[in-house]
Amino acid sequence: RLEDYLLDNNIKFNKLIDNKDDIKNNNVEYINGGKDYKAFEELNLYFKREDIVNKLCIVGYSSSKYCYEKKYLKVVPTMDVYASNLVSSLDLVGPGEILFIHDNLSLSEGKILINKIRSKKLNIIYLSDLVSE
Repeated sequence: RLEDYLLDNNIKFNKLIDNKDDIKNNNVEYINGGKDYKAFEELNLYFKREDIVNKLCIVGYSSSKYCYEKKYLKVVPTMDVYASNLVSSLDLVGPGEILFIHDNLSLSEGKILINKIRSKKLNIIYLSDLVSE
């Protein structure tokens, strides 16, 4: 799995989740992906109890109503990467890009993407680090 590869190689990444059971590792920066208000609020309460600080919302994936009411930072990915558009995405990757990598990207495809990012001498950082710059 691509997620295991990222963890094993100490590559920073964010994971959009909609269930607290998806939290399995402290080396991942989790983003609340609860689509409806109640689901988002429940996961957010869990984040607070576990000292997971994250006030980011991914537009189109996180509850827009909750994010708007709580004044969370709303982030729009600049590129959606699927297995079907990987080849065209490779040349478009550049500084400051926010990639949303979908679950259908295989391990080998993920490695190709990471190698392309590295060949362009770009850093892979947490989303919170990017928005704080």
